[in-house]
Amino acid sequence: MTLRNLRIFLTVAECGSMSEAAQRLNIAQPSVSGAIGEIEKQYNVRLFDRIGRGLSITPTGVQLRIQVRRILSLYDAMEQQLTDAPVAEELRIGATSNAGNGALGTILLKYLRKKGSVPPQVTIADSGALEEKLLCGALDAALVEGRVSAPELMTRRVWDEPLVLICAKRGNPFGTAPSVSPDKLEEQPFLLREDGNRAREELLRLVPQADIQWVSTSDEVLIRAVAQGFGMAVVPQRLVEQSELCGRLAQLSIGGAEMTCPVFLAWNRSKVFTAALERFAAACGQYGQTVGKPAELVTAADGSI
Repeated sequence: MTLRNLRIFLTVAECGSMSEAAQRLNIAQPSVSGAIGEIEKQYNVRLFDRIGRGLSITPTGVQLRIQVRRILSLYDAMEQQLTDAPVAEELRIGATSNAGNGALGTILLKYLRKKGSVPPQVTIADSGALEEKLLCGALDAALVEGRVSAPELMTRRVWDEPLVLICAKRGNPFGTAPSVSPDKLEEQPFLLREDGNRAREELLRLVPQADIQWVSTSDEVLIRAVAQGFGMAVVPQRLVEQSELCGRLAQLSIGGAEMTCPVFLAWNRSKVFTAALERFAAACGQYGQTVGKPAELVTAADGSI
């Protein structure tokens, strides 16, 4: 039994005539009689008595008419509600702690400026965990540091996060120096992020023999420990400048080398890149402009975005 057949039945029951029902529905009369016949045959019932050229609804038809009115009323109300509802997509966004600390909030504020936008669900995790969630469909997109490894994932480079070497202004031999050569850092104690973190990789690229004394998954922990004089660290410059401890920290370069952490927007290639995702990516690109590292489009090997 279809909604079409139910509508035809109700119209016939209200009109008392198949020909009049056909005119009201703007369909051919054989279609009307065919729909009534399908219901009667499917349920082995008689809905109308054919008396001469007229119709008389049966007791079974009366009971069905009551139910059909209720069903069609609920269906029409549901359809109207869905039609009038604002079209808004709730994104499920992931981010590493670096991208999620400050940057994500700014990006989401830009994204939510469009009327009708729904605040996304947010998951903060390491890059490996975010990749797994993207692969199983638990996330629509994620901000990750560096390239992803799974071939099923696509990436778009949205900004390059500037990194900086920091030390305490007081008590550290380099507290007043704008730059320091790599060889002079080999004897200094370093406080670094975990394996796989881009800031850690950048330091070890420039100072392979660095003396690593602390390892933490939190940039805030490293910044506070450096301000207390426990050593030096490489962290996102943005976090240093936003920290309440900024005045106690010296920011240096390592031999004038530029250190950055590329941040990518990643998503599953089987996921449709919707208008909401495009707006989120655009907000990421706008944020990239504010940190001085403009967004860049990265395409797959087949040329798709």
